[in-house]
This record gives sequence, C-alpha cells and structure tokens, in this order.
Amino acid sequence: MQTIPYSPQDYQSLVHDSPARYKVVAAGRRSGKTTLAVNELIRNASSIPAEEEKVIPRSWFLTTTYRQAEQIAWKECLKYLPTDIIKSKNVNKLQIELVNGHLIEFKGTEDPDRLRGVALSFAVLDEYGFMKSSVWDEVVRPMLIDTKGRALFIGTPAPDGSPHFHEFWKRGQKGDEEFRSWLFFTVQNKKIPGIDQEIEEERKNRAPDIFKREYEADWGATSGLIYDNFRYDVHTIPDYKPEPSDFIVGSIDPGLYNPTAAILVAWKPNRTGVVFWEYYKKNILAQDNARELKTKDLQLRLDGNKVGYWVIDRSSTKRDPASGLTVFNKFKEVLNPAHLITAPNDPGSVWAGIDEVKDLFQVNPDTKQPRLRISRKCPTLIWEIGRYIRYKHKWHIEKNEEEKPRKLDDHLLDALRNMVHGQPWIRKRMEFIQGFKGTRTGTY
Repeated sequence: MQTIPYSPQDYQSLVHDSPARYKVVAAGRRSGKTTLAVNELIRNASSIPAEEEKVIPRSWFLTTTYRQAEQIAWKECLKYLPTDIIKSKNVNKLQIELVNGHLIEFKGTEDPDRLRGVALSFAVLDEYGFMKSSVWDEVVRPMLIDTKGRALFIGTPAPDGSPHFHEFWKRGQKGDEEFRSWLFFTVQNKKIPGIDQEIEEERKNRAPDIFKREYEADWGATSGLIYDNFRYDVHTIPDYKPEPSDFIVGSIDPGLYNPTAAILVAWKPNRTGVVFWEYYKKNILAQDNARELKTKDLQLRLDGNKVGYWVIDRSSTKRDPASGLTVFNKFKEVLNPAHLITAPNDPGSVWAGIDEVKDLFQVNPDTKQPRLRISRKCPTLIWEIGRYIRYKHKWHIEKNEEEKPRKLDDHLLDALRNMVHGQPWIRKRMEFIQGFKGTRTGTY
C-alpha cells in the first residue's frame, strides 16, 4: 500500500489521535483545517470495510456549497488519497469508491433535504458555523445512528458567532464523553512560509475584532455585532431578477474621500424585499457615479420595471467651503430631481434605521422567512454586515456617551439604512404606481 503523503503538524495530530466520537475544531483561516479534515476522512473511510449483507459504508465531506466541495475538498482529498486504495472515482458525482468497498462522497448543503436517506459511517461538516443547524440536527445525525458513526465539525466562526457550532465546541471543553474540541490559530501553520510575518502584517492592517475572528477563531469577537440576527444561509439567495410587480428603490451613499456606494432593492406587494444590485466605486467623480447609476436606472425602466426613486444621504447637501457646490447638486444634474430624495438625519435616525433593518431581517415564525434578503451578487454588502459592530472609544466612555456603530466599511450599510428608515416605499409605492406610465419607453 502506498504511504499517504501527509505529515500532520503537532496540533493536527491531537485531533487525529483523539478517540472522541465527535471532534470539534475551531480554526483560523489558512490554518490547515481542510487538509486535516480530508485526512481524517481518508483515515476513517480506509479503516471501515464493507461487510456482506449490510449497507454500503459511506463517508461524506459536507461543505456550505457544492462548488466549494468540488473546487476545494474534492481536489484536496485526491491529493492525499493513495491511488492503490481507489477502486473507481466519478467526477460528475464527486464520488470515490475504495477497494474495501467504502464510498467517499462530497456534498454541498444548500438544500439539506436532498441529503436525506442513506446511512453514514463518518461525516465531515466543513465550515459548520456557516451551515444551518438543521443540517446536523435533522439530516446528518439520524444518518449516523445505525452505524454509530462519527463526525468532525470544523471551521471558522461566522460573523454571528455561530451559536450552534460554539455550543458543540463548548461541550468538547467540558468533558462530554462523546465530544472533544480544539482551537487553532492560523499562525500555528508553519507549513506556510513566513507565516509569522504575514500574520503580524494582518494584525496591523485589520480591525481587531475581524483579525481575532478570522485568524484566531475567537468566538467572542462577534459579541458586538449589530446585525446579530443575520444568517448567511437564511438571508442570502444566489441571484434575483426583478419581477413586473416589484417596486424598485435605490439608495446612494456618496463619498468625496470615501467610496460611493449604492444599492437597488426590489420590494414586493407583501412588503418583503430583495437587495439585488450593488455599486461600490472609489476615486470617481460625483457626476461619473451619477451617470453609472442613471444607466442602470434607465435599463431597468426600459425592461419594464417599476423604478420608484433614489434616496441619497443627507450629508450630500453640505456645501464645499471652497466651491460652494454640493454633491447632491452633482447627482441632481444627472438623475431626475423628481426621482431623488434626501434621507432623514434627525436625532436618533441612525439607530432607528438600524432597528428597522434588523426587524426586516427577523424571521417570521409562520413563514420561516425574513422580510429582507440579499442576492449573493452583492458580496460587498454581505461582507459589511459581518463587520458592523458597536464600538465605544475610550473618550466615549469617559464622557458617558452611548456606543455608536463603528465607522469602518459601512458605506453600503448606510445606503440600506437610509432607504429603510421610515419605510417610505410603502407610502410612495401607491403614489408612484398610480402615476406609473411609459416605463417601457425609458422615459426619464
């Protein structure tokens, strides 16, 4: 038999050598967790042969998406799996049959219900913190009962703190008979050349909470997250194309020295919405930003969509001391003034808007759906949500001031908050639709 070309580092060996039935690993990015996971999979699959008159033994490697299973886990497994223990492999099904009769399969968890049915001997749940808890509770766990199978939960905590993943990790720390858990930092992976210097550079350039979560798998780094009810698997969808009945609203957070950010949201008659488009540009003149937004606006109208209006941040009305001009006027020169309104800026409007966004993210107990979802074609907005925290500078504490949202990487979120505050689209929808004419001609 060929030797597996894998020399585990000391911290990886701790996981492989543990007899625990359920192993839970919280690990920083690039800490070697996928390598660890596929070799734990190989080890289990190669040691569990098929037996006569029994079900075929199966081991699954589960990731958040099928694409990730195909591009990362499948290729990583083939890199380490000795060819002489492979009987056959099916690239289309991401399936490998070993000479001992064991099947290794790679799956995405986008639709957990499609995974039901077979018995499993072993399962890896990679990036478990980004999966629905039901993947384990309702699908995988029952599939391990007949075989008394084992599982490895591994990944980096999600922006919301991954409470279901964290709970398993805590069980492994408390002496639970079936669970054992570990915490690995990225800097421990000495197989990456110059890792100490790379991590130190990241420490300098990243916000402290982001660094701790991404490179030290710190569960507590998300404790101040503002949109703590946002879940990637619940609130995002692959893509969205507006429907004829949708009422489309845009929102702009213009920047002079900061990026200009904008979003488009399709609101449905039942008052649910989808953020389906984002715009994020740096070092572009206000007029040029406005022209790009107008191009998108006109295209939507030509396609027969009901585009209502654009909200723009009220700070855009401040006059430049030197020129006396305003960013608002620059946008108004390009966009139709009738389609451009300024966002509220009254005391408390920031937190009020945030609360309204959080309400839209809240999952309805009857429909099991939130009122607002985001297309994955808007990755920057999704990225900002996971980094938007409450923050108190020491001088805020000294002056007994209330905590505020951290002003870092929040431009698209400001656009979303400005649009939602007061929920004007509900009233303006009826005003607009009553006078909705000629959109197919591109009238602007």
